[in-house]
Amino acid sequence: MNLLLRPLLALPANVLNGVTVSLGVTLAYLSAHPLGGVIGSLTAAAGAVYASLADQPNAPARAWRRVLLAGIIGTLISTLVATLRDNVIALGAVVVAIGFFSGLSQAWGPRVGPLSFVGTMAFVFTYAAHPAHGATELLIRIAWVAFGAGLYLAWAALTCALLQPRYRALALVAVFDALASLLRARAAVLLAPALDADVGTRLQRFLAQETQLDERLQAARDILFAAPDTAHARLQTALLLRAIELRDGLLLSQLDLDLLGDDEAGVHAWQALATTYRAIADRLDALGRSIRHGLPLDDAADVGAALRALDAANVFGDDGRRRRLLAGVTDRTGHMLDDLLRMQVLLRKDDLPRPFSRSELRLFVSVEGWPLAALRPHLVLGSPVLRHALRAGAAFGAAYAIGVSLPWAAHPHWMVLSVAVVLRGTLDQTLTRRNLRVAGTAAGCGIVLALSFVATPWLSTLVFLAATGLAHAFALSAYFVTATAATVMALLQANMVNPDLGFAVYERLSDTLIGAAIAWAACYLLPSWERRGLPDMLARLLQALDDLAAQAVRLPEKAGSEVAVRMARRAVYEALGSLAGAAQRSRAEPRTARVPTQAYASVLAHSYALMSHLASVRVLLSRRRERLDPQLIEQVLSHGAQGIRARLTPTHRVSPPVEAPSEGQTAVLIAERAVPEHAPSAALMPWLRRRLGLAEDSATNLGTAARVLERAARSTEEPSRSNAI
Repeated sequence: MNLLLRPLLALPANVLNGVTVSLGVTLAYLSAHPLGGVIGSLTAAAGAVYASLADQPNAPARAWRRVLLAGIIGTLISTLVATLRDNVIALGAVVVAIGFFSGLSQAWGPRVGPLSFVGTMAFVFTYAAHPAHGATELLIRIAWVAFGAGLYLAWAALTCALLQPRYRALALVAVFDALASLLRARAAVLLAPALDADVGTRLQRFLAQETQLDERLQAARDILFAAPDTAHARLQTALLLRAIELRDGLLLSQLDLDLLGDDEAGVHAWQALATTYRAIADRLDALGRSIRHGLPLDDAADVGAALRALDAANVFGDDGRRRRLLAGVTDRTGHMLDDLLRMQVLLRKDDLPRPFSRSELRLFVSVEGWPLAALRPHLVLGSPVLRHALRAGAAFGAAYAIGVSLPWAAHPHWMVLSVAVVLRGTLDQTLTRRNLRVAGTAAGCGIVLALSFVATPWLSTLVFLAATGLAHAFALSAYFVTATAATVMALLQANMVNPDLGFAVYERLSDTLIGAAIAWAACYLLPSWERRGLPDMLARLLQALDDLAAQAVRLPEKAGSEVAVRMARRAVYEALGSLAGAAQRSRAEPRTARVPTQAYASVLAHSYALMSHLASVRVLLSRRRERLDPQLIEQVLSHGAQGIRARLTPTHRVSPPVEAPSEGQTAVLIAERAVPEHAPSAALMPWLRRRLGLAEDSATNLGTAARVLERAARSTEEPSRSNAI
């Protein structure tokens, strides 16, 4: 039995979801076949496909609502396309509208992604079918679409409810995997000087891992925090919260590393820290395997061995300053080991109190719903969303017009589909999709050519249904697989509708190339270069850091909730993720529109430094509060918070102080930033003062870096542009 279950337990959530999608579409196909024949079953399967686009691993309440909305949109668009099939101009207008509103829907954020594609798929599937002859046949077709969508809705609600325990476990495992990858990426950055490797490439990989972890953390919050209040749900929630703390510990452990030096002793310390990161990552992998396979956690490895060996080696000898710094680094790294130990202990407990109330946990769940007010800020020509919508509408219309005008047997719906999947909001994403789409189409055509030698109706149907689930499963994680499977689907569907025409392999290739070229060219129509969004991104980042400083630089209430500081911290990570994404995407933009990468890197580096200092202050206050003088600490924290927050305000960034400090002030500043003469265990207040002072310095440097980035963005702006339509 275990041998049979093991492959199933190894499936990630996206593949498991793809399997359920394939089975649901198959159910719709088989249910319609006795009465509808091939046409009826394919039409019902199309309705199921429309609904399935919104079927993602999610909480049941969210899942069925999104699937229902997708089914309704697909049915309405399919009805409209089937009705106007013979009117080329009217249908072209519908295609343009589909493209425009698909792009405009991005105003609601990433959650709308699958839904925004429903209209395109409805057009593609409906156009690929034979035209309906007469009103009666049209109504029957519409009924089959609605039947397939409705049946899939019931299937999705059932499978989502049944698979909730598995989806929750896999969401937690995905967070552990991403956190382990982040630790290994950071270890690689630490080892770069020792290995004489490309530090820039490793740092880029580290930022990509940060982004991936943010996405997986939010997906886990959405599904775990909506779970019923059971013992198992409390365990998973506690593990997720502890993983978030461990990530904060990673920030803490990197403080003062540059002060350890890059000589042999310093490199030795860096290598020991990198070894510890990798050992923690290995342990997270073990935790993930235990949760994924439902097995007891194996015996704990000695994760802290490298740190203890470093302490015993006394690599800095008589250099007291670096010894004290190292003591601080190892102490902060020890917080990560503590968090890891607590996670291992949690797995062995039968019942746990819920760390937060349900109302508090809901604050961390991503927003649901489609308020029209979200569209209002984007009804200006400067909005990247509106620009993308206009580009999409124009590109959809151009693809359709070219498709119906070509002298050979072109497929306008395939060209439109290529535009829909290739054209993204930015040039970088579009180029990536273009390459994957063309390569996947070529691979899919090769598979269909090979299949044509042995194809039978039942085999084509089986492969078509399997390709449906495969395309769905990898749409977000491995688009090459999705493009390949989608090509197989399209060619087999066309053959199943009209077997006499064979497999239109060469037409598919040419239509894909034309559609990809149109999408690529459309990127230069009302382009949305990353520099346009930089002022808003910077304002959001600085405001988030200001809110975090307000929460971190104060005495935590005894037995008080940490919801506010966790919310502030999440907002900072989201803002950093947006800026890091912009930096990565801008590399593909024209040189005249590109903001220097160094300007982005400086803002990101100082932001992470400030976050690290704030996290260090928060941990010190929460874990060692009893060792601080209550009256003195309030004064120190109030002064420190004012200094940090003042340097993050727009007024300070626009008009920075130019007056040089006096000799007495300079002496105080130097003393506060210097490494204290006693270890933290002996004298805590000097270390707190130092950390607050360094946080002020980081805030000052961040303000300077933000001004440089803003100026760089403005220097590449067009001389004039319209702001409204």
